[in-house]
Amino acid sequence: MTISYAAEISKADYLSLLKLMFRWRGSLWKNVYFELALWLILYASIALLYRLGLHGENKRVFEKIVKYCYDFGDWIPLSFMLGAYVTLVVKRWWDVVSHIGFIDNLALVVTNYVRGKDDRTIMFKRNIVRYMCLLQAMVYRAISPPVRRKYPTLESLCEAGYLEPNEIEMFSEDNFYLSVSWAMALARMARDEGIIKSDQALQDIFKVVFLTVRFYFLIGIIGRQFIDSDISQWPIDIYFPVVTTLQFIFYIGWSKVAEELLNPCGDDDADFDFEWFLARNLRQALAIVDEDHCIVPPLCHPKFWRGADEANKQNGPRMTP
Repeated sequence: MTISYAAEISKADYLSLLKLMFRWRGSLWKNVYFELALWLILYASIALLYRLGLHGENKRVFEKIVKYCYDFGDWIPLSFMLGAYVTLVVKRWWDVVSHIGFIDNLALVVTNYVRGKDDRTIMFKRNIVRYMCLLQAMVYRAISPPVRRKYPTLESLCEAGYLEPNEIEMFSEDNFYLSVSWAMALARMARDEGIIKSDQALQDIFKVVFLTVRFYFLIGIIGRQFIDSDISQWPIDIYFPVVTTLQFIFYIGWSKVAEELLNPCGDDDADFDFEWFLARNLRQALAIVDEDHCIVPPLCHPKFWRGADEANKQNGPRMTP
């Protein structure tokens, strides 16, 4: 589910940013710690092999390999590749966000065009929006593992209120578009019965790069080893590759951002909470169509109407015929 940091960054001070850096859920550390630990273990193993296991000519050959890998690592345009790839993935992620369908618009159209307070009219409205919510649930079951686990069968959708027991026999996993057909048929039936007042109202309802990153650091396991004949590296890197470790965290963390955004329908901390979204849409749709939106407050001059303040003080709100 999506992790929110809004409370932590409500104030732009150093303490808030420091606390945010050390949060675990949805953090960079959670994404890179396993691969970083594995890389450090491999680095330490090769360092021990060089210091304790190689002698004479074998040691000189290893030093030549280290220098070659160190120079070769600079040939990989890692920043350019990651930047272009992450930009592409973020754009795709934003397209997904922009196309998440909220039921509010459809529910408002239905409740304003399907007029009436009797039980049959309310049944029309509730079933039309329920069928559209059912379509969403079926689509997200196909693309989101958390939603699939929450609603593994049609019976589970029935228990959640998306389906009725008598509808399960007519419905199946392969023809979930049938719910749209049902909703349109109900709208047509409501028009035939005069519940929808015009054909225009009826028409409105109808409208409504990872291998490269890993390869770079596999080369770095050897290429960043400190050797006796090389004085170009910092002494602090003799036993622990500080700079290379920071590079690993930054680059792997950068690529992990793209990995998580690549499939926003999965189980990661930054993925969308489609379970909440589906439940919210069903509740909101039924609540909207249950309310009588024909009852509105009396029409009066608004607060910022020209001269309305003085008129309201003297005479109270003036009604407009």
